Amino acid sequence: EPVDPARVPGDTRWATVLRHDRIPFVSHPYEWSFAMLRDAALLHLEILRAALPAGFTTKDGSAYNLQWRGSEPVFIDVGSFEPVRDGEPWAGYRQFCQTMLYPLLLTAHLGVDFQPWLRARVDGIEAEAVRPLFRGFRRLLPGVPTHLHLHAAMQNRHAEATTTDVRAQLRAAGYSRELALATVRGIEKLVRRLDRPPAASHWADYQRTCGYSEQDRAGKEKFVTVALADGPRPRLVLDLGANDGRYARLAARYADQVVAVEQDPAVVDTLYRALRAEGERRI
Repeated sequence: EPVDPARVPGDTRWATVLRHDRIPFVSHPYEWSFAMLRDAALLHLEILRAALPAGFTTKDGSAYNLQWRGSEPVFIDVGSFEPVRDGEPWAGYRQFCQTMLYPLLLTAHLGVDFQPWLRARVDGIEAEAVRPLFRGFRRLLPGVPTHLHLHAAMQNRHAEATTTDVRAQLRAAGYSRELALATVRGIEKLVRRLDRPPAASHWADYQRTCGYSEQDRAGKEKFVTVALADGPRPRLVLDLGANDGRYARLAARYADQVVAVEQDPAVVDTLYRALRAEGERRI
């Protein structure tokens, strides 16, 4: 929301000052599930698609520019916006590929959990690290020919060229704002098509296979209720080992925000998809 610049201590020459709503809990892309990362990528692309016709672009494309309010992704890097110049490509494209698109391709096409890859590579997964996994018929999977193999080849070709040289070549080739917008729409269409339903796992069916009786569950629910309802309303509750979110949902009745923590990516993805469908904004 805009804030009166006169209320900001120090330099008062700013035309506009913006203040973010406070994010209740900071998380990182390597902690998210597949559907979470995909929805974050789609929000980033949606914002860029709206910015280009208005004469702006984003100089970054990192997944770290997004956070969460419940099951809703939130873009937090207002400072990423800058005026768009004809003949210049999206500066954040490489970051977007490395922190969002390549991780999504790994999981959607190969069934490989991207979280360990991103955890070991804060700047994202480089194209050269992923290309060996997409050989043979896999080279033709959606998004792979253009955004992985061609992208890597162009990076190698222009490895010694300066940014100014590359921009001049693109401008001479007729790369326009309209072409940039069409490219973003194409990436958005690709990301929407990527999916990987949560795989079966031991923890995914834990509520049925565990040794808890109905009496045990009732006792646990009573404990959560008593612990949270007796006293001041908690601002933040952590549910460690949240599984299907049964107790996180209960905790949300008595707390401002609940963070459901779970080690199994498939379980996290199942819970996230359910919370998103419910429109839940506090878990």
